[in-house]
This record gives sequence, C-alpha cells and structure tokens, in this order.
Amino acid sequence: MKQEEYNKNKRSKALAKKRQKPMAPEEFGFPRDDESYSPDAPAVCRDKFYALMFEQMKGRIVAGCNFWGFVGTGRPAGEQKYWKKGDDFLADPPMAEQGLNSVFDSDASTRNVIEKFVNK
Repeated sequence: MKQEEYNKNKRSKALAKKRQKPMAPEEFGFPRDDESYSPDAPAVCRDKFYALMFEQMKGRIVAGCNFWGFVGTGRPAGEQKYWKKGDDFLADPPMAEQGLNSVFDSDASTRNVIEKFVNK
C-alpha cells in the first residue's frame, strides 16, 4: 500500500524532526464496504485503514490528521451521485461522488477508531 510506505518513510520523519515542524497527514479516506453510499452500509475496510493510518502516526511529530471527511448529519440525495443545489454538503466538491468517503454521525465504528486515536 503506497500510503503505508509513505507513513513508514524515515526520511519524512527525519525531515520533520530536523525542521522542527510537525507532520499533518491530510485528506486520507476510504469508501464504505462495496463502495456503498448508504449510511447504513458497513465500513469494516475503512475502519481498518483508518486504524492503520493512526497507528503509523505513533511516535511521530504530528499536528493532527485530516481524514476525508466528517459530514455529521448530512446524507446523500438518494441514488443521485453528484451534488445539486439544495443537497446536503458532504465534504466533496460538486463534481465528485457525494458520500463515497463520508463519515456520518451514525458511523459508530469509524467514530470509535477516530476517538481512540484522538484520546491518546
């Protein structure tokens, strides 16, 4: 996995330390299982990916992680994939598939993975 290789890259860790600047991994995300847009669909693979990302940040100078993206109570507009005026904002630009990588307020398993990392 390319992301895992980047996270393990000792050069990036050494550079952050040398410059006394923290890393801020950003815009990592993963779709729900079977690339479902439904807030009711499981997110087992995404939870594993997020846990891997957070685990690899241990011991590093990290200012935070910006997963893509928490949308709270926002929801996709049925079978429609692209944003239209009046739709909920789901953290994606209008020309991108709405809700594919969204973390909803009802995603208890993913929120637990995130909260576990944040509370360390």
